[in-house]
Amino acid sequence: MKTSDKNARLRFTSIAVVILAIVMLMFPGVDGDGDITDKLVAVAMGIDYDGGALTVTVNSVLPVSGGESGSVTSVPVSQSGGSVAECLAGIEKKTGRSLELGLCGAVVIGDALAKEGVLSVASVLLSGAVVSPGVYLIQADGDSAENVIRESSVFAFDSPTALTQLIKNAEKSIGGCPVTLLKFVSDSCGKAKTATVPLLSVQKAPEPSGGEKEGGSEKYQPQAIRADAVYKGGVMAGTLSAEASRGLSYYGNADIKGVLACTDFYIDGINVGTVSAETAGSDVKVDAFFDGDIPVARLKASLTIRSADRERINAVAAAHNLSEKQIDEAYKQNFGEIVKSDVEKAFSEAKALQCDVFEIEQKLYRFHTRDYKRFIKEGGSVTDECRVGISAEIKIA
Repeated sequence: MKTSDKNARLRFTSIAVVILAIVMLMFPGVDGDGDITDKLVAVAMGIDYDGGALTVTVNSVLPVSGGESGSVTSVPVSQSGGSVAECLAGIEKKTGRSLELGLCGAVVIGDALAKEGVLSVASVLLSGAVVSPGVYLIQADGDSAENVIRESSVFAFDSPTALTQLIKNAEKSIGGCPVTLLKFVSDSCGKAKTATVPLLSVQKAPEPSGGEKEGGSEKYQPQAIRADAVYKGGVMAGTLSAEASRGLSYYGNADIKGVLACTDFYIDGINVGTVSAETAGSDVKVDAFFDGDIPVARLKASLTIRSADRERINAVAAAHNLSEKQIDEAYKQNFGEIVKSDVEKAFSEAKALQCDVFEIEQKLYRFHTRDYKRFIKEGGSVTDECRVGISAEIKIA
């Protein structure tokens, strides 16, 4: 899905939630003591697994009774059952409202479900059109999805679509790689059966000055999405480090934004210390082929940067009579080493988990089908036997 389409969809979701709230206020479906009696509009869903049963938690929005026009409040509701459909039906029965999932922007996977296997649940959500194929998939980092959904309903910033917006922002940032439900299922069913899902954790927000809690309740805030879980056949195989996740985020992310820091920046043999650069686009091109009977892959990372500490570097260069060309080459060399190391870690950490995050096997199958089929028929393993070369190119914006 194109970035412009996703931006439009997110704006539509936020506007639609407010419009629905106004309509619900004009035609009240909530009585004086707050009992739920009409539509239940879900903006996020969490799914957990425990002892053979699923628990589905939805974060829904309801108009604030007696509040300003268009004001809404988040209401999390949970229900356990043997299937997603049973859980959703239970939520409708519990609340007395018809559940509306058309505006659901994120599905959170609980840690236990991730280890048990997500593919069957994800396939049901997709094939049954329970939610949009473009809904974001995210994993609770060592936590239950219910906790994340409930805590996201009381984020320290007021927005019913805050969780979706958080994931959306991470899509263009260095680090964890947001993924849609459709992409997760598609990647999990591909030749390498490898997919990734970004990790999210939530913590208590700092208390406001004076120590008074707003509304008498604790507020929470999400931590930045900076790492990914790796799945094999829909089951979590492990997690990538922050550096490896950063390396993976360069792959197919032309609009990536963020800041890279080089702690030991050298120019003409002089250690300048820590130097930062802003990223302005990236990609990792993968060329996969067979050299005889051996699969080979060449990964070339390309990152465009804007120097954030140029004045300080210019001062050092002037003191040592260094040219503009030498300054640019220093940026390319120093940050090229960081990017190359990040991609190497992404590949090696995924390989240790028997996963192929750069879709090498899929490319061999697609573009070298005959050689690939012969290689597999003879018992070959692309993950174990592929010879991989990694390089990096830095462009100065």
